[in-house]
Amino acid sequence: MSTEQRSASWLTLGLFVLQTALLGLVVLRLRGVERELAGLRRSLAVGASQARTAPVAIEPGDGPSKGPADAPVTIVEFSDFTCHSCSQLQPALKEALAARPAKARLVFRYFPLAPEGKPFDLARAAECARSQAKFWPVHDLLFSEATELTNLSAAVERLATLGLDRAALETCLADRASGERVRQEAEVGRGYGVEATPTLFFNGRRLEGAVSAEELMSAIDQAVPASAGAKPASP
Repeated sequence: MSTEQRSASWLTLGLFVLQTALLGLVVLRLRGVERELAGLRRSLAVGASQARTAPVAIEPGDGPSKGPADAPVTIVEFSDFTCHSCSQLQPALKEALAARPAKARLVFRYFPLAPEGKPFDLARAAECARSQAKFWPVHDLLFSEATELTNLSAAVERLATLGLDRAALETCLADRASGERVRQEAEVGRGYGVEATPTLFFNGRRLEGAVSAEELMSAIDQAVPASAGAKPASP
């Protein structure tokens, strides 16, 4: 091998080593960037989680409620009568309230998942039933039979069997006020960051989905203010 050939070989080898070293540095740098991005994603996830679990200064409003007015915990429920998860939640919610009768007051607020159509109409029907002091019987019926109630006319027929004044119900439904009330309630919910149903707030602390009665009781116990002097009860 000539001197020129040996020099060319050494040059090629040197370039290869240099390229390999540079590639290694690039790989190390990319891995460092990936670790930094992963850390940033974790931080953002934790921040988002804390933001969603932090108590919200929420007003319960003047909607239909059950439970003692002076209860240390106010549960505000944003719900939709056509929502399957909302329907699934109801037995657990009743059980939790029955297990904590002196601790919690429930306030129901409309959050129809569609601005028109069946979700909106059933909310209006419940609001009109409230004017006849029949909200809670209608509430229970709508959650259990929403699938069968194909439209507002069918709902009116069914609600009349609960003893509602049908003429008054139809007059209320023809009035724009019931619809405006439902829209205002939904707007309030969106202002509190509600995006899906059911969403509940226990003294402002959010809980979402069809959770169990045990989870609801735990949420009530944890929301009792220290000043109330009550020890959390076991389920």
